[in-house]
Amino acid sequence: MNPVVYIFINGILNFPGGAGNWTGRAVTHTMADAGRFAEKVEYFSFATIHRMLGQKNRKKKLAKTISYWRERGADIHLVAHSNGGDVVFDALRYLAFPPIASIKLFAPACGNDFQKLGVRAAQESGAIGHITIYIANNDGPLRLASSWIGALFGYGKLGRLGPVNHVPERTTVIRRDDWGHSEWWLDQNFPWTMQQILQ
Repeated sequence: MNPVVYIFINGILNFPGGAGNWTGRAVTHTMADAGRFAEKVEYFSFATIHRMLGQKNRKKKLAKTISYWRERGADIHLVAHSNGGDVVFDALRYLAFPPIASIKLFAPACGNDFQKLGVRAAQESGAIGHITIYIANNDGPLRLASSWIGALFGYGKLGRLGPVNHVPERTTVIRRDDWGHSEWWLDQNFPWTMQQILQ
């Protein structure tokens, strides 16, 4: 039986444990079930030019982690928030889209055209098992990030508008009407979010 690993990737994070230390709590929650592995690929980033300048290093960091688990024959599940969605797609392109069991993106601040991103071809080939996009309709940060101002810093519209040019049977969009950008990780919402991730 292949090992199963969940890799958690944060969004913009400018101090340790930001966003309620969701990546650390997610690792603990995941590993409470025997037979599953989890780790976080954490990085610090500010929302402006620093984001653009550091993306190359962030994608390589995630790519190294994915490669480590691929060498061990693991079923890999990627879970990312906000800017982490961009890091996921950058790392997968860098690795020429290796096999990934699932991708779950919460309020992803990245492009939404799966064909341009190369994601559609990976879906069609079966390299990516399933992608779930979680959208918060009260997402103030992504409202700004998906504007022309956000576009200057490389942000996209996936977490606001959902995907286009995707493979429908391999893509799910789940919306929360009353939630904001980081409410997935609040104490009262965390059990629901982890249930979504681990199902």
